[in-house]
Amino acid sequence: MAQLRGQPEKGLKWDSWELTGRELRNIFAPLIAEILKLIGEQVNRSIAKRGGKVLNGILLVGGFGSSQYLRQQVVKKFPDIQVIQPNDAWAAVVKGAVISKIPRKAVVTSVCATRHLGVEAWHSYDRKIDRGQASRTDRTGRVEVERMMWYIKKGEDLRRNQKVTFPFFREVDTGYLPDDLVFDSELWDCDEEQAPRHRSSSVSVSMNCKVRCDLSTVPKSFFKRRRDVEGKIYYEVYYDLVVTLESAVMTFSVEVNRKTMGSVEAKFD
Repeated sequence: MAQLRGQPEKGLKWDSWELTGRELRNIFAPLIAEILKLIGEQVNRSIAKRGGKVLNGILLVGGFGSSQYLRQQVVKKFPDIQVIQPNDAWAAVVKGAVISKIPRKAVVTSVCATRHLGVEAWHSYDRKIDRGQASRTDRTGRVEVERMMWYIKKGEDLRRNQKVTFPFFREVDTGYLPDDLVFDSELWDCDEEQAPRHRSSSVSVSMNCKVRCDLSTVPKSFFKRRRDVEGKIYYEVYYDLVVTLESAVMTFSVEVNRKTMGSVEAKFD
């Protein structure tokens, strides 16, 4: 250690700092409380998914997971659930290490979604549920408002390599240019238990990422020709943003009529 000036009244003697057990406990108390809170939330969600059945165990991993004090606090908080602490808990965050400590053969086939994930989409205005929301009139004369469409629900089991499809709809004029077929969208997430109907009604809704879909190479034959209320011709463009869940990574592709076309770029802030 660096040469520090001794302050015996504060426990600093020579190059050592002495702490009482109470002082050390007070330093880590907020962290322990937060960990117990997070474990409690996971336990409650898991029990709800299991139809009220009690869990078999809680597995502590990671550097702090090897703490005996933490284990004592978890046991005290959840006395009816077995608390398992691998001997090398600090290294158990390595892929597959946790499973190696479970006596029976086990393979992780799914993970639990920690948040809702979805997009905003235009819907016909319903004054019962959309009162106070900003509205617009579309080309057909329909009054519509934006609502959230949650395609991944918090607590949902997500299988590895599972594909989640986000359908999109756009409109372009007859004389459209290639750049007019480059569409920007946002994916939104929310950690509330009950996802909101409107983005503006919850402060916990935040942008997950921005997605740019380039359909400039898609033939016009894939678009639907329409006429608006004023008699002008336009095209409806339907496409799907396909999100593939690969471990903790999301990969993106874009499909038109279930065929992969164009390109997609995602940007995470």
